[in-house]
Amino acid sequence: MHILIPLIVIGLIRDYCIKNKKKFSLHYVLIAAIAGVLPDLDIALFWFMNLFVKETAWYAVHRTFTHSIFFVGSFLTIGIATLKVNIGKLRKHKLNLGMIFIMIAVGFSSHLLLDWLLQSTIALLWPLTTQRFGLNLLGFLPENFQSNMLAALEGLLLILWLIYLELKHKISDFI
Repeated sequence: MHILIPLIVIGLIRDYCIKNKKKFSLHYVLIAAIAGVLPDLDIALFWFMNLFVKETAWYAVHRTFTHSIFFVGSFLTIGIATLKVNIGKLRKHKLNLGMIFIMIAVGFSSHLLLDWLLQSTIALLWPLTTQRFGLNLLGFLPENFQSNMLAALEGLLLILWLIYLELKHKISDFI
């Protein structure tokens, strides 16, 4: 879900809002999609910390600093500040450093939104406060449906996206 949502959103924006597709490469769609899972790098940090600091609290690490709007704001600010920066290798692929950072901010934002809406809570205003926010809509479902609901929703989104790609871009021609 964290990959699919930014992939679909940026893909649709590229298809319907961007006039010059050559200036908005499909690489940007891929970057946003990959960035959609980056906030969960705090899970790797948790396991690393557990090697050295026994009894590191999961709750103290996961969905804290990487799930903060300030993290997103940092990427967005860097992106806006570097929109005019051209780097040779990036230019070869028709990529702009500022747009890369903006796509990372989009991926992070979609991750935060999904976690906030669907699962548990996040420390949205970390480091100002460790207070957590979230609707946890999946929490309203019976426990045995919660993980199945996400898998079913992910599968449905993937199928709908593939149907869209076939109808809009005839992807079967590339197989």
